[in-house]
Amino acid sequence: MQATKLQKEILKTLLFFNLHNRPLALKEMHQFLGIKANEAQVFLALMNLVKKNKVVEKNQYFVLKNYAKILRSQKTSELIKEKLIKKAKLFSLLFRITPFVRGVFLANSLAMGMPKKTSDIDVVVLVKKGWLWIVRFILNLLFLFLGQRRRKKIKKDPEKFCLSFFAECKTNLQFEKLTEDPLLIYWLATLQPLIGSKAEEMFLRENGWISNFLPNRQLVTIEGKIKALSFLAFLGEKIINLCGNWLEKYLFQIQARSIKAKNKKDTKLALPYIYRSYPNGERKKFLNFFNKNYKNLLLNKKL
Repeated sequence: MQATKLQKEILKTLLFFNLHNRPLALKEMHQFLGIKANEAQVFLALMNLVKKNKVVEKNQYFVLKNYAKILRSQKTSELIKEKLIKKAKLFSLLFRITPFVRGVFLANSLAMGMPKKTSDIDVVVLVKKGWLWIVRFILNLLFLFLGQRRRKKIKKDPEKFCLSFFAECKTNLQFEKLTEDPLLIYWLATLQPLIGSKAEEMFLRENGWISNFLPNRQLVTIEGKIKALSFLAFLGEKIINLCGNWLEKYLFQIQARSIKAKNKKDTKLALPYIYRSYPNGERKKFLNFFNKNYKNLLLNKKL
């Protein structure tokens, strides 16, 4: 393996996470690297980049030289992260008692990067097949009633919950992937389980295709049957099932119509088995921004 190729991949990986305010430890670097290598090779390449003054290391965490400020604010970011995770665990009861919820991930800045004081709590909700829009309707009402749902008209709504993504447990997101799509790949790779381990394992297994881009990651295994997360949720499911699925279809039509009216360019925001709040156009913008920064990085830091 050519050292220069490995070093370029290291710089590319560091750039992505540094843009999200996150330094990487050696094990993380190895896991998120887009090229097959062992930890020893990655460590030697990192040390070489440190000697060349292209990468900075502190307390066994690495960042690009131009992002050294991340290391100075790392402790503060970690304290904010601990606070947000603690709150997410506290309110996880709402997910547990909601019918047809099977699992929840923490996502975005809380999982992929390091949160700031203005960060909210982004979650990915996994649901039983055929009941996504009832789940979204119930959870939106619960978090709105408790004053914990992120307000759309406020750009920064710290410590509030952003119910940004709903999907059935067996949803494969490869159909969403752009030709080049680091944001989607790392978004999937960094999802942090909150509740519902069996459903989370199934979802990650269905999206095991990311190993084609992150070859050092290991696939998860699936064991056991996925059940309701509480007895109250189980009872709710039985009652709703008596009514048939007409309510699910009705809620899908109403919510999807509203969502699509606001985002006419992206027809995949609201489907029977998936909901996401961020249009594909946002990922395309980030890709252009990321590629521009990576190109400048290589031009200014020739290997």
